[in-house]
Amino acid sequence: MDASLLQLLEKTRRIGTWRVDLKENRLLWSDVTYEIHEEDPSREVTLDEAIEYYVPEHRSIISSCVFAAIDERKPWNVELQIRTTTGKVRWVHAIGEPFFEGDELVGLQGMFEDIDQRKRLELEREFTLQRLQEGERIARVGHWRLDAPGEVFEWTGGMFRLFERSGDRGSPRFDEVVAHVHPDDRAGFEAAMRGTEEFSSEFRIVVDGETRFLRTEGRPRLDDDGTFLGFAGVAVDDTVRRRAQRQVEELNRRLSLALDASAVGVWDWRVDTGRLVWDERSLALYGLEPNEFSERFSAWTAYVTEPDRGPLVDALHAASADGSSVDVAFTIQRGDGAVRTIQAIGDAVAGSDGRVVRMIGVQRDVTEMLQTQRELERSNEELAQFAYRTSHDLKGPLVSIRRLAEFASEDLREERPDDVLRGLSMIEERVDALGSKVRGILDAARADLADTPDEPVAVARLVDDVLALHAPLAGERPVELTAQLDGQTHPHLPRGRLEQILSNLVANGVRYASPERELSFVRVRVSCGPRAIELSVEDNGAGLPDQDPDAPYQMFRRFHSDRSGSGLGLFIVKKHVDAMGGTITHRSSAAGTVFELVLPLAVEGVPC
Repeated sequence: MDASLLQLLEKTRRIGTWRVDLKENRLLWSDVTYEIHEEDPSREVTLDEAIEYYVPEHRSIISSCVFAAIDERKPWNVELQIRTTTGKVRWVHAIGEPFFEGDELVGLQGMFEDIDQRKRLELEREFTLQRLQEGERIARVGHWRLDAPGEVFEWTGGMFRLFERSGDRGSPRFDEVVAHVHPDDRAGFEAAMRGTEEFSSEFRIVVDGETRFLRTEGRPRLDDDGTFLGFAGVAVDDTVRRRAQRQVEELNRRLSLALDASAVGVWDWRVDTGRLVWDERSLALYGLEPNEFSERFSAWTAYVTEPDRGPLVDALHAASADGSSVDVAFTIQRGDGAVRTIQAIGDAVAGSDGRVVRMIGVQRDVTEMLQTQRELERSNEELAQFAYRTSHDLKGPLVSIRRLAEFASEDLREERPDDVLRGLSMIEERVDALGSKVRGILDAARADLADTPDEPVAVARLVDDVLALHAPLAGERPVELTAQLDGQTHPHLPRGRLEQILSNLVANGVRYASPERELSFVRVRVSCGPRAIELSVEDNGAGLPDQDPDAPYQMFRRFHSDRSGSGLGLFIVKKHVDAMGGTITHRSSAAGTVFELVLPLAVEGVPC
């Protein structure tokens, strides 16, 4: 075979070749073999190293194969797992055999195929089949197939169990199955099975004199041209349910709907009489007492807001007309004036003549769920922005550090020690700045992830600790740090969040202190009330521009290009304030900036 054609075959099938020269103790791999191992083709791999690629539990197997080939002249053909150079675990098909010069064993050779995708599909299929068989056994379900013209069924184990037929007898002929169908149902059974349309029906079968109910569904199988090939379907033993008392049928339906959704109310609308029955949970959703609801359909729609009233009525009447289900969301105004969003789900129930006589369903308050969904969408957008800005802001310092390192390396080669030291000093400054930015990014991430429990906090001590932390930098500027505490208490709140809030606000005041001031200051005032903490941080620094009040709290938002900073401080503060259910506002002018916060307490403060 032409070498280029062989290489093409190797790449197409992901099959590599290998050869071991025992005289020279040398292992040769083809390009595809290197590719499968994700190894550098320029690197020569030894036989021992090649064996090390196999995962520990398979390493002894391939070692035994190699030794058997050398000692006993035996070939091998195995499917094992390797771990590639990049750490990926991959299934491979390894084939090897000894080769000779005359009677002398001179080496080993073989093929190496990447079968990871096929192997994983096989294992998944095996696992799925096991789950299917177990599910059939537990649920008393069977799957079947009937090819046109439909003389012999193909059954899974579940079908054999439903008919109590031994699998040793093989799948039954069509006439054998018909013989088990109840005489009154045979015509319908044969019509469904001999047809070409999808069906869902219930048939009775007789097994050892016992009548059973099978709910059977069949779907047509078509080829690419749309030609009917037969049916594939499922049968469920419905005997137990059908034998249950009819009076519990309604209760089971209502209970099932109520259990399908948590904290829901149940409603029952008699289409023919117009009577509407609500349980206590439905009444509570609307803020009503039992004697405040007239049990008329019009009483329901009266609480629905005008824009949603028409669509709700149309959806319910359409479902009651054609026997379909309904799933609709709408806003209401409760008896106490609160506006809430309700989701109603219901099914039509037909009478003996097939006409819909009632609809039963559930309804639940989804106001918070929709709000959470909107917040999640906002968080996803914020996360995308965070990732983009983070990568952008980290790239600049890294590029600067790399260039400085290149300059320092050049200065070192040309023996300019002063320039080397100056360059290293600049690198150190860039690394410190980068470290500060990374810490800011981590603090921003923790603001969302933190799950800090409420605990009694000595606020005065916490404020002193924060001011002490920033005192060295404040002394360099210089900036005067002062604190005033009113209402000595130990309020219950997340200590870590309060510490982050104070630390970032004080740090901003120090960092943006105006060099033109004769006296720069940052003043912290805390008033601890029984239900909330009121906190203010005032500085006479550079101030903030008069614009959108939300702008300072946006991620990576900076207003003073002449000062260092990550643009995350106020973003982190806002995250913690929101997590605590509080509020933050600010006032800024040429005289400085004042941040004012209100942080509610879950537990009233405990006096010291």
